[in-house]
Amino acid sequence: MDNLYALAIGGRMYYCLGTISDSLLESVDLLAKQMKIKFHNNENPCNDFCLLIKEKYGIVLTPIDISHVFRN
Repeated sequence: MDNLYALAIGGRMYYCLGTISDSLLESVDLLAKQMKIKFHNNENPCNDFCLLIKEKYGIVLTPIDISHVFRN
């Protein structure tokens, strides 16, 4: 089963599905923090982030769009 991951950039959340092993979570998190400034002006940074993760770690993440958030 895939997990849902979020990438926060400039107050916006971008989401992707996939599986990152527990041993790589810290490395992926560090990579996201290092790349934040580079992605800041990019319209769809999650696509670039997913490609980077695939190139660096061989992990396939799929960007997804959230169509609606239900609030209570």
